[in-house]
Amino acid sequence: MSEETKKPAEEQTTKKAEYISEKAMAEILKGIRQRLPVKEYANKKFSPEQMKQIRLGMKSGISYQLYAAPYISPSAMKQWRKMLEKGVGDKDIIDYLAQDGRSYDAEQIKQIRMGMKDKLDVKLFANPDYSAEQMKQIRLGVKNDIDYEVYANGNFSAEQRLPTGEFSRPAAAESVTEN
Repeated sequence: MSEETKKPAEEQTTKKAEYISEKAMAEILKGIRQRLPVKEYANKKFSPEQMKQIRLGMKSGISYQLYAAPYISPSAMKQWRKMLEKGVGDKDIIDYLAQDGRSYDAEQIKQIRMGMKDKLDVKLFANPDYSAEQMKQIRLGVKNDIDYEVYANGNFSAEQRLPTGEFSRPAAAESVTEN
């Protein structure tokens, strides 16, 4: 009997192999080739898609740490990265958006990014309780100096009719173009 099998089960140490997917390994190798600090994202808590967004942020030289969290979806990470790369978000507004563990989906972040690009006060519509469509309607209302208050009501969906019987998205508002 070997020395290892003579020990009680609690004392025997077994090494579990940790497997990493091919996609995750590819992201790590890309980072190494680009001379990036892969330790920041070479972690099983990140999916390969999240690793990619963190790596791209590192490569761009932005503050990727602001969105490098396992609970943020890859598509939301992409929106945060785009916002930071385009210089439309600063640390203060991102801190505001991340306060109290707020979580936005990718479409909501897109609306915030577009509002920042237009130099709007995104605090008027940056609320994770609003749907992306509500955020869009409020953003367009603020941008075009149209009353947006009805969309800020959490009980009002973008598809409902207004008290006047009109659809919530009047033709005039629909014809407004986005940059």
